[in-house]
Amino acid sequence: MNDKLLVNEVELIIDEDNEFIINDNDDNKPIDDVERKPTDKKHRLTHQQRSKASKQRRNRKRNKTHRMRRYQHYVTRPMYHKFTTPLVKKILQQHNIKYVHIKEVDGILVIGVKNDLIKQKYQKQLPEDLFDRTNYQIYQHHQPYHRQNHRYHPE
Repeated sequence: MNDKLLVNEVELIIDEDNEFIINDNDDNKPIDDVERKPTDKKHRLTHQQRSKASKQRRNRKRNKTHRMRRYQHYVTRPMYHKFTTPLVKKILQQHNIKYVHIKEVDGILVIGVKNDLIKQKYQKQLPEDLFDRTNYQIYQHHQPYHRQNHRYHPE
């Protein structure tokens, strides 16, 4: 009374004494008739993952490139410290200024634009005192009153 089990294409036979007998069916050899193509280095079957250090180097390089492009053409204006970024963006929109990026550095507003022609146009179009203290007070005074922000005032 022999029981047969097939595990990973290896036949295990258990005899009467409960001992394993391994039978490697050598009859079932792989077919060599199928031609195997050599792997082409240009076409990889699996995606290679970058190491953490490699990702950091790549990101640092890309960020530097983007930063250089972002501030390749820019217009600067002095800015009062109480101006907020949303308010600056709103003012630029009112003046039909299309910008790539804006930031404030030591009291100076840097407005990144796409090219040199636009830069020259905006240099003439934007007044130097657009973001000073008096204009800040004017813009704050003309801001619409928001009732939802003042809950304790009667309606």
